Amino acid sequence: MILPIKQDHENGFLYFTQGASTPNHDTKIMPHPHHIPRTLIGKGGIKLINLPGVIYPESILNISPGIDKRTGKAYAKAPSWGITTREAMRLLHCSAPAVRRKLGASKVKFHRVRRPDGPPEIYWNRKHVEDIARNSAPIVKTQPRKLLNTEEAIALLGLARSALYRYTHSGRLQVTVVRIMTQRGLRNRCFYRRSEIISLIKYIQSKRKNKEKHP
Repeated sequence: MILPIKQDHENGFLYFTQGASTPNHDTKIMPHPHHIPRTLIGKGGIKLINLPGVIYPESILNISPGIDKRTGKAYAKAPSWGITTREAMRLLHCSAPAVRRKLGASKVKFHRVRRPDGPPEIYWNRKHVEDIARNSAPIVKTQPRKLLNTEEAIALLGLARSALYRYTHSGRLQVTVVRIMTQRGLRNRCFYRRSEIISLIKYIQSKRKNKEKHP
């Protein structure tokens, strides 16, 4: 006997229509969601049933980050531990898109809070944002003295950029990272000590001489 099955396109799952009989005891019938209590909140605030053996697609259960899981919507009140994106911009000294990228990559806790007009406001965890600001590279107006930028260090060494990075990762060169103002805003820049570059040149020259003596 063929079971009458109907697809619920709005909610994205299949259910058996009422009155369907099963050919054996192994077949399970899932009633229509409107006919049984709902205890789960899915994407967009949709309420779903929560019964053993009932599995919903990920597209339904995945709720956007920062949303109240009890209602599936943005929070009604701003959290006491939160600061707005504008306040985070002042702490981190960067634009709103850069703040969202940086805090999102650091997995900072946030809440979306409803506003009477306009889209929801994002509130970030103040303590976590302050920790990131404290550990960020210092801000300078011009290139620090006695330091070489990446292009100058490459030109002095006479090597490729990849070789410079290789010596940095091996610990032979110490890199100083600062944030410097450019036409496109604050950007991280790497600088190297001239004395360390000169010592590295002498090391490379002595290594080449030893290789020539003992090929």
